[in-house]
Formats: sequence, structure tokens, C-alpha cells
Amino acid sequence: MRSKEDLKNVHAGDFILSNSYCDKYLVVDYVTEYSAHCVTMDNYSSWLINYADIDQHIKKEDAPKGMVDSVDPRIYARIEENKEKITKINARKALWRDVCSEYLEEFCRRHGFSMTPYMWVHDDCGTMAEVCDMFVSMADIRFDVDNDVDPEAFQHWYWKGIEIYELTDGNVRYMNYESYVKGAPDPWTKDKIESLRKSRKRVDDAKKDLDDEINRVLSDVKCKEDNGGF
Repeated sequence: MRSKEDLKNVHAGDFILSNSYCDKYLVVDYVTEYSAHCVTMDNYSSWLINYADIDQHIKKEDAPKGMVDSVDPRIYARIEENKEKITKINARKALWRDVCSEYLEEFCRRHGFSMTPYMWVHDDCGTMAEVCDMFVSMADIRFDVDNDVDPEAFQHWYWKGIEIYELTDGNVRYMNYESYVKGAPDPWTKDKIESLRKSRKRVDDAKKDLDDEINRVLSDVKCKEDNGGF
């Protein structure tokens, strides 16, 4: 079992085998989006098994009777008690994913971006989305959509911030999107950025000259060594 989608077929009370973690079948206590929380049949220890590490899955109804009977009764009692709670948790997760996906879809529509599968980074819905080589937070997506911001403003803000970050070797972060849209004072004028570009070019050119000189000296040293000059 190698796909996260396969976890949809795993339910509390089922049995799984994960050779990476345990050499015995484990009982599924509850299932999350990415993993299955399992316990040993005697209920003495627990394991959190990633979907990619599940080697075999047996549904409770398909398991041999002796296998089911050997499970500590407290495990199935706890599963029954948790059913309502887990149902509510899963419902909230589904609602959150739907809302976030709707925001992302509207954000892409407004800016003329194409929607693609798995845009949420690490498939973690509502955190950070990768949109056309840009990494956009859920907070910025929501602010943009809720306030009907001029579509040109986002890319201007985003790429200006990226340039400032790169020119300063990551030492300076530009103002946040909301502050930019609301007209916060911007110390990074065109003249200052152009001055920084020129300074950066001088630094890069000097570094290149230094690297070239180091390589030239090393080449001369190696040549003399090869010719017995030392």
C-alpha cells in the first residue's frame, strides 16, 4: 500500500501489518489523513504507521474469527466510544479542505492562473500553495479574494519582495501583503532598489574576480608541482 488514497479503505478495527515497525498484526485504533494509529492486540503498545509503510491490510469482517477474538476487548470498546468524535473531526477536515480549495480556485481565477492537482505544499491544505512558481500563504490568498484586490498588485508585491530578499542574501524581508495593499509607507523606492542592484553587481563581480584569481594561482601551483618545481 503506497498511496495516501488507500487509507480511505482502512477503518478502525481493521488489521494491518507493517514490517518496518512490527512483525505482528496491529489493530487500527483510528485513521488520520496520512497515517493509521494502531495498537497491539494486547493493547500494551501503540504505533503511528505512515500510509507508505503499510504492507498488508485485512478488514475486520474478513479477518479470521480467532484473530478478532484475540484482540483486547477494551480496544473495540474504545473504538465504539470514539466513533462520534472521529466522525465530527473528519467532517471538519472535509469542510476545511472544501473552503480552502474554493479560496484557492477563486484566487487562481482572478489572477489567470491554472489550477493543478496537489497545489498545496506537502498536500497540507490551507497552509501554503505553489501557484505558477510562487509560494502563496492561505492568509494572503484569503485577503486577496475577500478584498477583491487589484490582480496586478499581488505579483508586483510578490516579486518585489523576492528581489529584495535575494539582493540582501535573505537578511531583509519586505512588508506583508496586507500592509502593502493598504498603503503602508514603503522604504524600498525604485532608486534604493536600483542602488542595491548596482552594489550587488559590484560584490558579485568582485567575488568572481577573486574566484578566478584563486583558480589561476592553484593552477600555477599544480603546474609547478607536476614539473617538479617544488
